[in-house]
Order: sequence, then C-alpha cells, then structure tokens
Amino acid sequence: MKSEELLDMGITLSDKDRLEVRGQIKAGKDCHIDVNVILDGDVVLGNNVSIGPNTILKDVEIGDNSSIEAFSHLVSSIVGNNCSIGVSLKNNQPKTNEEGIPRYSKGARVLGDITLYA
Repeated sequence: MKSEELLDMGITLSDKDRLEVRGQIKAGKDCHIDVNVILDGDVVLGNNVSIGPNTILKDVEIGDNSSIEAFSHLVSSIVGNNCSIGVSLKNNQPKTNEEGIPRYSKGARVLGDITLYA
C-alpha cells in the first residue's frame, strides 16, 4: 500500500513523501497522519483519528476520536474510543486483555514521556 492509496481513502497526510507504509491500512473518515510515521502490519484507524509525527504503529487498532501523539510506538495494541496516547509512549509488553492484546480503554489518557512494561 502506498501513500497515494491512503489519500484515495480520504486520509489527510501532512507529507505523503514522509510516510512509510509496510502493511494493510483500514481507516474511517477524517483521519490525519503527520510526518515521519511508520505503519506496519495490520493497522485499523477509526473515525477522526490523529497520528502525530515520528510515530510507529504495528498491528494496532485505534478507536474513534482518538489521538496518538508524537514519538509514540505501539505494537500489537488496541486503543479504545476517545483516547489520547503519548507523547513518547513506548509499549513494551504492557498489561493485556484476556486475548493477550495490550488495551487502552475508552477515554484513556496516557500522556508524557513514559514507557510501559508488563
């Protein structure tokens, strides 16, 4: 998948030449992706999702009206609706749900320069 395909899906890109797509992306309406973002594996974005600059998302699902702030790194995670994640969040095996998937629940606000470990 290329940047042009994301534009065709209605995603707003700050700079289509400063985005790396290494997997399959599904997105709702009114999504915005900033510069120097890597999307790897299966990435699902809900409606009105904002991805900040210098962010890496690998095998994640982001709920509606949620934002992933700058310098965040999420792997195999589910972010609920109305969440704000970052700045500089790195999730290295955080607590998981019953399926073993890291989960940030509806309305979660995980902010600041932090690293989560199990």
